[in-house]
Amino acid sequence: MSGVTDRQSLRIVLGAVDKEADLVVTMFELSVLLPDKQIDIIMVGPLISDKISGSKVEHGNLSVTRFSTSLQDYIRYSSETDSIDLIICLNAGLAAYPSWREAVLTVAEKRIKCYITDFCLLSLDMSQQALNSLLPLLQPSLDSLSLSDTQMAGGKSQTVAACPRLSEPLINPFRNPFRKYCDSAKLAWFSNAFICELQL
Repeated sequence: MSGVTDRQSLRIVLGAVDKEADLVVTMFELSVLLPDKQIDIIMVGPLISDKISGSKVEHGNLSVTRFSTSLQDYIRYSSETDSIDLIICLNAGLAAYPSWREAVLTVAEKRIKCYITDFCLLSLDMSQQALNSLLPLLQPSLDSLSLSDTQMAGGKSQTVAACPRLSEPLINPFRNPFRKYCDSAKLAWFSNAFICELQL
């Protein structure tokens, strides 16, 4: 996250928000951890109630705004897309939701730094397998490539296809310490247990 934390102001988008929309006060801790920065948190998710969509809560140097929309639609249609510093998707489970493909493609197109958390390593492995399926959709046209995006093969320019990948997962120091029961597997599940970067 070098280059992001050095800024005086941060605009952070939390994607696919559900119950977190009712836990805005838990975000106030950031104003204590980063007292010298202006922090704007944007919560987006189709499950956010229309009654609170667009509402803003302010606390010192921190503001939290909630929108009832998908991550991809917020990125596409918001007038503030260019000012997004970071996207965080909590307990993303990319392989489990039908909308993940469009969201990842939109984030990749805009080249916005993105991190995800998940319950367990198995879920992250499945997410990477799902990301691998995007490769046919990410073949860029030669007209849109710079020289750094191509390699020379036999004197000819050849497209280098890049598929989004997850970085090596790290144990999230802010994970939920209480184990989540899962009746489909005997793996230890903890909310936001691991964190990794979506490398574009």
